[in-house]
Amino acid sequence: MRRILIDTGPIVAYFNKADNRYQEFRNWFDTNDDEWLLPDTIFSEVCSLLRDLPHTEAEFIGAVADGAFKRVTLTDSDVHRIYELVRKYQDRPLGGNDVSIIAIAERLRISEILTIDLKDFTIVKPKHREYFNLLP
Repeated sequence: MRRILIDTGPIVAYFNKADNRYQEFRNWFDTNDDEWLLPDTIFSEVCSLLRDLPHTEAEFIGAVADGAFKRVTLTDSDVHRIYELVRKYQDRPLGGNDVSIIAIAERLRISEILTIDLKDFTIVKPKHREYFNLLP
């Protein structure tokens, strides 16, 4: 079983029927028996993006509560790494949420990230490997 960190876009697409990638991510999540790691930063961002769709937001929170995703909390060392990366790449604003995924991936030595945002994850070279394997 692979451990995969999940970014915001695929989760929003999975839960929001109006999203143009809804079916793609329904198929992706429903046919892959992987461990889906959800940073708390991404949990909050998804809730914020789904707030105007209360039923959809509730479905997402329920899935997290039922264990469909394994929540990952930032450590102090993660926050220091986020700060380091945000400062290093000031000329190309990465965004704290995406950088939090990078920091967690480095700490847990995870190589795979499920995202639709390829830009940020190709700019940073992770400490633990040459590059990330970006899915789908």
